[in-house]
Amino acid sequence: MHTRVLSLIVVLWSGSLFAQPRLLDDFDILSGWKPVVSEGAKLNIARGEGKTSNALVMEFDLTGAYGYTIVRKDFSIDLPKNYQFTFDMKAEAQVNNFEFKIVDSLENVWWIKKLNIAYPRQWTTQHIKRRHLAFAWGPSGGAEIRRVKAIEFVVSSGSGGKGKVFIDNFRFEPIDETLAQSARPSFDASSMRKGGEPAIDEGGTVLTDWKSGVANPTEWISMDFGYAKEIGGLGEVLQRHIEKERLS
Repeated sequence: MHTRVLSLIVVLWSGSLFAQPRLLDDFDILSGWKPVVSEGAKLNIARGEGKTSNALVMEFDLTGAYGYTIVRKDFSIDLPKNYQFTFDMKAEAQVNNFEFKIVDSLENVWWIKKLNIAYPRQWTTQHIKRRHLAFAWGPSGGAEIRRVKAIEFVVSSGSGGKGKVFIDNFRFEPIDETLAQSARPSFDASSMRKGGEPAIDEGGTVLTDWKSGVANPTEWISMDFGYAKEIGGLGEVLQRHIEKERLS
């Protein structure tokens, strides 16, 4: 019986689905950002040290108040079929809720709401993808948002208390999906048995028939999808492969 462990997955992304990103704010100045708070909550908008230069700092106080603090700024962004917003964030804060909202001219709101999160203590890049945003409320009843009029960052009560949330490098990135339609993936591995060369289906989503060699106790595989691609479920796939190898 041979026991081999697949210890490393390398996923190479060549090319990109992302068009030229648009810098929405580098926070060198805080022009246009306005505070909105619920009753009893307090918020000061300040400028602090950012990841690269300066950051917007939400100095919030939710002590004794179950509510929210919001920073809001008007933008004019035409939304393509697919897109994402990115920003760097860190905080000195207790566990609280975090929300990101986009608003159109009729005050239809789309959002992502994360409940009771442990805010990152170190700079961490956040990705808000189109599929993450859900309709929250507004007169459209959920019709697709086509143009952004305003954007909000929100800290709302979880544990409450005082804290600071730092935001830097706020960007908008249109996603061009045409590359995904023409890209073809490739595969490499630390070893392959004779007759164990992999087959990749036409859509580039299913890999079958790879059999690792017998000489290496530790194996690796590498996939190059030919474009930027989200992946998931690798852990379960690898576990099935390891169990199969142990029985071979």
